[in-house]
Amino acid sequence: VGSSPPLLDVVKTASGGYAVLQDSNGVGCPCMVESEFMNCLNTGIDYYYMAMAAAPNGDVFAVGLDGKVARLHSGAWSTTVAGSNGDDLYAVAATTNMTVAVGENGAAFYSTDGVAWSPVTGITRAAPPEAGYPLYSFTSVVHAGGGVFWAALNTSSRYTDGGKAYMYRIQNGVGTLVEGGFSCPVNGMAASINQNATFTVGDHGAVMTTNPAFTEATAAQPGPLMRLLLDE
Repeated sequence: VGSSPPLLDVVKTASGGYAVLQDSNGVGCPCMVESEFMNCLNTGIDYYYMAMAAAPNGDVFAVGLDGKVARLHSGAWSTTVAGSNGDDLYAVAATTNMTVAVGENGAAFYSTDGVAWSPVTGITRAAPPEAGYPLYSFTSVVHAGGGVFWAALNTSSRYTDGGKAYMYRIQNGVGTLVEGGFSCPVNGMAASINQNATFTVGDHGAVMTTNPAFTEATAAQPGPLMRLLLDE
């Protein structure tokens, strides 16, 4: 409102409050919205973060550039770095005793305590063939219930046979490629825990889902491309 900075992301906490990323040129500073002021990391100085997630225990996580992870725990912010390669992290999802963060070059990490981060096994991190141009990157991750996470990865159209989408299932720190090679990159994900299903959408009206009963969708453009994924 007024002179306040724009917001890049927002999540609702377990207690019903809200945490936000105050945006600055595409990356943001994580802040907890409190009754009279914003409880921000370093009073709004750190503009490194790109996405947020709230855990059932009340913790809030923000992930961003160079593998940075910020955590709000018991009203105080702390920071750490996931991995040693400096890969940017683009998305994070959290449930009880498990948080998953994903990003460029296929980087994927998990934490069971919100403090120590380990690489997700079964997912290979690839060094970019050209500096600054990843061969592939995760764009989103979501918790679908029962400790199961789904993550979407796109290959770069800069390279031969690129511009394709892949879906990974992650559980207990182990990632499995479920389906891939779809010709439409995907951009966002959402989970319907009641349906035990995850949906992701992307270019040209493409829709992918883990729900085998999902059979149709509409798109703004004619001839939408649709894909179906069967849950394991």
